Amino acid sequence: MKILNAGLITALLSFAMVPAILAETSYPANEEPHMTQHQASNFTDADIEKFIAVQNELDGIRSDYADRLAAAANPDEAAELQQEAGSKMVETVEAAGLSVEHYNAIAMAVQTQPELRDRVEQSIN
Repeated sequence: MKILNAGLITALLSFAMVPAILAETSYPANEEPHMTQHQASNFTDADIEKFIAVQNELDGIRSDYADRLAAAANPDEAAELQQEAGSKMVETVEAAGLSVEHYNAIAMAVQTQPELRDRVEQSIN
C-alpha cells in the first residue's frame, strides 16, 4: 500500500470542482509543473471521458470522508480517515483506467485551459 503524504491528503479532501487529488509528484523548490497547449492535446478523448466519469465517485468519497473527519474524536483517528480516503481515491482513479500521474495531468490541464474546463463542467452537470 502506498503511503500518502499530507499535501496529497489536503488535496484529496478539497472541495474544488476538479481536485488535483493525486498530486504525489514532488517538484523542486520554485519549480512547478507546466502544462502547455501541446501537452494537453496529447490527451485522448477516451482519457478525458474517463476523467469526467470518475468525478462523481471522487466527489462522493470527499463528501463522505469530510463528514467523518469533522466527527473524528482525535488527530490519530483523523489521520487514519485521511489515509483511508486517499487510498480509496487512488483505487477509484486506477479502476477507471487512469494512472495517478495521468489523472493529475488532466486535472492540471482542466484548471489551466478554459476550453477543456468548459467541456468537463458541461459533461459533469
